Amino acid sequence: MKAIEKLNVLPSRYIPSYSIGSLITILDRLSTESLYQLCIHWTKSVNTQPYVPQDSIYTQQGLCNKLIKEIKSLLKNTHSGKTDIIRKITYEYWSDGLNLQQLAQIDCQLVIDGSGHFNWHFSRILDVEGNEFCLDVDPQLFAQDVASKLSKLYLTHVYILKHPRLSLHIIRIQVFDLNQKEGLLDLNKPQVSSYRPYFICLPTETTYIFHSVSYDGIVCKSIMQTIEQCLPTHEQNQLKIDTPSDQKPITSLETIYTLKSSPRLGKSLGIWSPYADGVIDIAPLGVLDKHSTLQEHSNHKEDTIEAKLQDIASLRFHGVTNDVNSPNRASRKRRFAAIDESETNSSKSHFTSRFPLQHTKFVIQEPINQNELIRSNIKLKLSGTDVFGGLHELSVATSDPKKMIINPEEIPHWLTGEDGATFGHIRDGKFHS
Repeated sequence: MKAIEKLNVLPSRYIPSYSIGSLITILDRLSTESLYQLCIHWTKSVNTQPYVPQDSIYTQQGLCNKLIKEIKSLLKNTHSGKTDIIRKITYEYWSDGLNLQQLAQIDCQLVIDGSGHFNWHFSRILDVEGNEFCLDVDPQLFAQDVASKLSKLYLTHVYILKHPRLSLHIIRIQVFDLNQKEGLLDLNKPQVSSYRPYFICLPTETTYIFHSVSYDGIVCKSIMQTIEQCLPTHEQNQLKIDTPSDQKPITSLETIYTLKSSPRLGKSLGIWSPYADGVIDIAPLGVLDKHSTLQEHSNHKEDTIEAKLQDIASLRFHGVTNDVNSPNRASRKRRFAAIDESETNSSKSHFTSRFPLQHTKFVIQEPINQNELIRSNIKLKLSGTDVFGGLHELSVATSDPKKMIINPEEIPHWLTGEDGATFGHIRDGKFHS
């Protein structure tokens, strides 16, 4: 049985059949910097180093050095771009194709870069009594166990890495089927067909796991059942996975990580953000007159009604004023930001939420005609690339009270994103998750 399981786990060096066009499309999703860093990384691993032809004058190390030198030259050349690096990869150094390990690393880099190519759901780990259970496993052994069990059902490849900034491990799972009609009869055709990669993220010290949004009923169900079987159990504590069916997908791993794995940050957004960032509390021996908020107040110039409105809105949605010179402005960037802001700041609006949500739903249950026994049941659903960022922008669209769609002074706190929730009930003006 062990020999069969090993045979059904595809080796990392296996090169699936992809056209050059498909590989170019895959690589083009990465930023230029990520492409460069991956090429450097590939030259350092035996599994991913470029192939050296028998008639080549270069040694393996010599060819790797040549690749690094050429890509560095392309980066410095203002007339070159990402396309030139992709051509180097697909036509020159890895002309036979990219193997499973390289394809897995590309997908994981997209997750780390916060590219928005993947959607995320969360699931809770529950014990036999239905209580939330804090998972404590060795991620590497867990991934090996998943690969072993899943290989009984499919040809499998599993890749795991530690997220460089978030306290979690990313496990990429890809399963394959044999092409019995084509691949086995014609060796020139692909031997296997692949399903879309599925991701499992294991945060530390939390009762949640994060995973891809299901794309195929049977395959994804099989993967999740395998994950559940690999949870640590004993006779008195049978763990299970509970996935809420009403949740909406979230496009950022950083967002779902913060909302579910970090109570301090996830529940302290909006106007409370500086408290979560630790820029409000003064040190025991600190000088009160030099507190950052007092400095901000003395330095800020309130020129117009529009400027005051923007400051109020920025405080409500971000916890800092709109003044670009504000000392607290730095609190907009979380210490563990998964996105390299040196590349993305230029394209970001100052309305952009710290952790953008694409879907929110609130059920407003307020007394009708002051009768506590009869309450409304109004469902408010909002969707977009950044729900609270859009509300922030609407709140400063005009300073004319008669034309205001949203007044930043009067907007309810639960519509500023400070609760960090995608769903909740509003009773007596208070938010309940």
